[in-house]
Amino acid sequence: MLIILLFSYNNMLRKSHNQVYEKPKLILTFAEKSMIDILV
Repeated sequence: MLIILLFSYNNMLRKSHNQVYEKPKLILTFAEKSMIDILV
């Protein structure tokens, strides 16, 4: 379960880095929030 979450998290990071540097921070914060919500 955790491995899958980390894998999808890595994918999100990679996608955000591939995009133009407009929204990566939004995506990162959203991913971090969802990760924290799932863990907590």
